[in-house]
Amino acid sequence: MTGGQLSFDAALLVPRIDAQIKRIHTTSLDISFNELVDMYRQNELNIRPEFQRLFLWSNGAQSRFVESLLLEMPVPPIYVLEEDDGKYVHH
Repeated sequence: MTGGQLSFDAALLVPRIDAQIKRIHTTSLDISFNELVDMYRQNELNIRPEFQRLFLWSNGAQSRFVESLLLEMPVPPIYVLEEDDGKYVHH
């Protein structure tokens, strides 16, 4: 592949990416753990989508995360996608 071919493909790709970026909207919500559980129980939050990453936490890491929640320690944000029907998918 030549450098010219790569530049040509990038020239076509950039406008397509720009068009998609215009469709993306982000919102920061401060939701409690109990609210997330309620959303999950009401099928408003899918935590096992088909495209979930292959990476899984070890049992020890899972335990430490739950402990952090119980101690009400700050935890990193989670990212979800809102589907057209208003439901959320954990990403």
